[in-house]
Amino acid sequence: MNHDGQHMRHVECIDDCDSSMLRALFLNNGIALALFDRDLRLIDANAEFENIVKYERGDYMFHAWKRMLDPSSMEKVQSFANMRFRDPRSAPSQYELTIVDGMGQQKHIIVNVSFISSRGASLVSITDITDIKRTQEDLKNRNELLKELLERLYHDAQTPLVTLYSYSDLLCEAVKHEEKDQAHLYLKVIKDASISLSEVLRDMAIKGIHHPPPVTKKERK
Repeated sequence: MNHDGQHMRHVECIDDCDSSMLRALFLNNGIALALFDRDLRLIDANAEFENIVKYERGDYMFHAWKRMLDPSSMEKVQSFANMRFRDPRSAPSQYELTIVDGMGQQKHIIVNVSFISSRGASLVSITDITDIKRTQEDLKNRNELLKELLERLYHDAQTPLVTLYSYSDLLCEAVKHEEKDQAHLYLKVIKDASISLSEVLRDMAIKGIHHPPPVTKKERK
């Protein structure tokens, strides 16, 4: 065998080794990875990807995205794929999607896409951020409830607070001039205002107990 023939075999061997190594890295990667063609048909996926989407390989081999996305989201993904095929820099490399997995559960994911021009394919990694989204929604609900409680407290406490402030001044004047009957009257008004304020605070506490914000999965544990 001549030198050129030996060189070609050596190159082919290296290519085969590189290909096997890359595939092993792809399949055994801890990141959820999948390879899609231009028409969004699945070429290959690793176990982490299948674990998130909850589809068996045979169920979604050619139409993974179409099974998981609603029509508007599918249109967006297809548009990005077309843009990426024409000019890889024109389409976003990262975006969020809401999918429905094979168990019928809605999930929020972050999609990262790298275009492989030599194959006309896209390497896609997905990250499940469903728990993060749920926590954000819980925090939003908590903040809205707190805002509602504070606004109501401010509104309902105004009248008794103004009464306490005003009649405290009147009481001081009555005591100063030894007007006992007026002083007793002002004390009664102040007492009633204090009771009213106490009831407002109690109602706020009861509302917070009876209408608590949603509890996250992490808190349930």
